[in-house]
Amino acid sequence: MPSTKRTGPGARPASSSPEPEKASEPIPKSGFPWIPQHILNPLILVILNLTISSGLTALAAQYIGDELSIVQKNIPEEYWWYVVPGWRVVKALGIWYGGFGATETTLLTMLSLAPTTHFLATFHPSLSAAAHASTLSISTLSITLPIYLLRSRAAKNHHHRHHRDHTAPNTDKSLNLAIGLLTSSIYASVLYTALKTFLTRLIVTYFSVVSTRAEVLVESVERVYHPTPASWGISAPVGFAVAQLIFEYAVNEPGEVKEKADDDVSPAPKSFVKKIWDWFSPRGKTVIKRTGWVAGYMGADTLVKLAGVMRGGSLEGAAAVSGVWVAATFLVGGVYGWIGRE
Repeated sequence: MPSTKRTGPGARPASSSPEPEKASEPIPKSGFPWIPQHILNPLILVILNLTISSGLTALAAQYIGDELSIVQKNIPEEYWWYVVPGWRVVKALGIWYGGFGATETTLLTMLSLAPTTHFLATFHPSLSAAAHASTLSISTLSITLPIYLLRSRAAKNHHHRHHRDHTAPNTDKSLNLAIGLLTSSIYASVLYTALKTFLTRLIVTYFSVVSTRAEVLVESVERVYHPTPASWGISAPVGFAVAQLIFEYAVNEPGEVKEKADDDVSPAPKSFVKKIWDWFSPRGKTVIKRTGWVAGYMGADTLVKLAGVMRGGSLEGAAAVSGVWVAATFLVGGVYGWIGRE
């Protein structure tokens, strides 16, 4: 069919002006405009974390309160009454400003609780599996849920400065499995060696102190010599969680130091620490930073829990337990750094 388009003098000239652009949607503003967003979000995180944790703990106390009251103090004593809540605030803020997402927060929180869980499963066998599961679930959910909600809100508003969308690279599954098994074996070997040589003796020395209220945190050492899945099986999930949190993110970084051009030299002299740091590749830096996060959270949380929260706790004994786990984590980080150079 022939075209009916008019090309004569009476035809309307084609419009050459561009279509008007749609007005951009206004960015939603905070309900507290006088508080900067980078301060408001962490503040909300801390409030939600403490509120959810307190509510779930009160709910769980109806079922396992009697069990937990045997090993946990109702109110921290001496200076621990402000160290314990202070650590919870620092723990939440560290996760926020560290840029961890919901999945990473779950892994980091569970790893921070692993030393205390292993200690109680080994030396306080009367504590049921339900009590362990409840403690892990409450601590993990109370920080992961607020992180997930606030990260989603910040991503929609495009106002958050600190969050980095960490997505685990698509590494080979067989490699991930091998690294997870290797990490688990390192933790199991370090714990086995420490308990068989010096750690059990230190734990019995510092924790088995009978006070006026007969608070004995160490019930038995039988599981050191006759281990159960509850006491030794924890090394498997810990190994795979550490592998995912450190290795799977570091392996996607460049493994070589980028050479700088001659004209790309900073006029300011570098410090000795800066020179050492620049010697590492981006992959090595990622391994160091994430290993530091895991070791720091493990060590600090174990100190606070075993010395300030548990009945009959001891700062010296808590330092011995946390030191073994921190040493195992740094050993794992060194192995990752060696593997990452290949």
